[in-house]
Amino acid sequence: MMKLAIVVGHNASKQGAVRKATGESEFSWNGRLAQHIATLAPQYGIVVATFRRVVGGGLQAELARVYRMTDDWGADATIELHFNGAESDAASGSEILSSGTTLSLRLAGFIQREFVDLLGLRDRGVKTVRGKDRGSASLISGKAPAVLGEPFFGSSPIGQAATDTEEEMIALAHAYLLGAAAYFDTLPRQDLTQSRTMRAVSRQRGGQVTAASSLVGVVVLEAVNETQGALELVPMMGPFADALPYISAGLSVVALAATFYIAMQSAVIKAAREDDHTRGLR
Repeated sequence: MMKLAIVVGHNASKQGAVRKATGESEFSWNGRLAQHIATLAPQYGIVVATFRRVVGGGLQAELARVYRMTDDWGADATIELHFNGAESDAASGSEILSSGTTLSLRLAGFIQREFVDLLGLRDRGVKTVRGKDRGSASLISGKAPAVLGEPFFGSSPIGQAATDTEEEMIALAHAYLLGAAAYFDTLPRQDLTQSRTMRAVSRQRGGQVTAASSLVGVVVLEAVNETQGALELVPMMGPFADALPYISAGLSVVALAATFYIAMQSAVIKAAREDDHTRGLR
């Protein structure tokens, strides 16, 4: 399972922008959102851990510490949760920040699509930030591809209206996970245990063993059946001889079923091989 690190933006001392209608800060609101993401993540086959900046040493030191924690955890990707704020109530829309690397841009694109589809706000797009741009330090402090989400403006009546209920927060949590899942689905599998081809071959081999064992059993029983007279001379084997035809018939049915299963698995292996090739697992 892929590991997604969720970093709650800002800290307990400087909590970021606020939702004008309620006065709730980014740090508080996104902390609740992070809990929903973690709860829902297993539905998407994703493992989530939540990380928060610890106050002390300034912004750069705080970011270095929290992203070192995501690295130590082994994150495959990180998402930092934020929302926007502006002086004007007219500022509105959804956007997401990327470091500009191929994988960061890919992850950002999938999540931005979910933002726009869910919230119906203006599509402000994926924005690449570098150097001293706002948010850039978050995107380059860890090893994993990282993005910084700004799905709405807390200063905007429209943005608040799209996210002001618990149900809407849960829907946004799904949006983040849908985007992350789509991104993870584009990556090559990390090892052969994730290969559909390997799993299909393993199942086919099981069918082959079953078929071969059953056929050998049929042959042996037929040979024994030819010597029932000799068999009856062995103490305790006489009654067993009467059951030989039924056992032989049963094994024949098992062998036939296993042969049919092997044929079906051949088609499955073909499809799996194509899938593995498309996803980059050779």
